[in-house]
Amino acid sequence: MAAPRVFISSTYYDLKHVRNDIGDFIRSLGYTPVMHDRGGVAYTQTDTIENSCYSELTTCDIVICIIGNHFGTQASTGDFSITMEELRTAIKNKKKIYIFIAKDVYIENRTYMQNKDSGTFRPAYADNIKIHQFIEELRLAIKNNPIESFETTTDIVNSLKSQFAGLFQNFLARDASLTEAKTAYDLQETTEQFKDLLSSFHKETERMFQFWTEPFLQPTIPFTIFDLCWV
Repeated sequence: MAAPRVFISSTYYDLKHVRNDIGDFIRSLGYTPVMHDRGGVAYTQTDTIENSCYSELTTCDIVICIIGNHFGTQASTGDFSITMEELRTAIKNKKKIYIFIAKDVYIENRTYMQNKDSGTFRPAYADNIKIHQFIEELRLAIKNNPIESFETTTDIVNSLKSQFAGLFQNFLARDASLTEAKTAYDLQETTEQFKDLLSSFHKETERMFQFWTEPFLQPTIPFTIFDLCWV
């Protein structure tokens, strides 16, 4: 049976232990964690490691993105990091996304939003203002996917447990609704078939009745005593 594939996106060195813990949690559920540092990405000789990560992400069912204090490695295209471009790829491909932002950066982003136009804002926790610019972009682009803050890996694990449980419950409810709809459709179809059968039976009964009664309903040929004399 195929297991859901979960792509874990984050900067590596500063969040290595968080990545490992999340990967172990995903594996404990019977899902398949996809992480470039654990051999989860298929690299090719014809493409860069960066592009291989983007391609592998498109084959996954769920994307977990963890944003910390560090910007990370800049992507080969654009002004953002590889992690940010991975998340953009997930959004573009309409993946199920869960985003977690380090709490100090999450709170600092509010200050950034209030002072971004002043030109004087300097982040104290994020090492690059582009992190806040990207979070702003996420808030505008993502409407139905949660963006949560975290302090420890446990915060992320507990949130994912709740989110996955809700996702599974929604699936069961949707499956039950489809089953009920199919049952109602099958019942309606059976009723229509029964009506057609009754109609055919009624028509056949009328035809047989006419066949057997028609000779008795023919008009009698009149004759007289003189006709009998010729016999």
